[in-house]
Amino acid sequence: MTITNNTYKFNVQNNLFEPGIEINYKINFIGIKLNAGYLFQSGSDNFSVIDPTNNTNISLGPVKPNWNGYRVGFSIYYNLPPKAKKAEMKPVSK
Repeated sequence: MTITNNTYKFNVQNNLFEPGIEINYKINFIGIKLNAGYLFQSGSDNFSVIDPTNNTNISLGPVKPNWNGYRVGFSIYYNLPPKAKKAEMKPVSK
């Protein structure tokens, strides 16, 4: 039995588009966000080997992650307060 440690580098290009809506509610510096949308995926369906010196005989053919579908998200976040501006001294005119 032979155990080998092979490393292969693959490349794939894909485009994603997710239209949706977002509801945002803020209380002072803390916010709550709820979003929903649908993810559309398009682009190359093939993974290609980046480094041909690996001498691989791997043929993956069309591989698509099938990420299309509805998405729902919920977030709680904290906004850092803005820096206070320094007061400027103006001369009093008479």
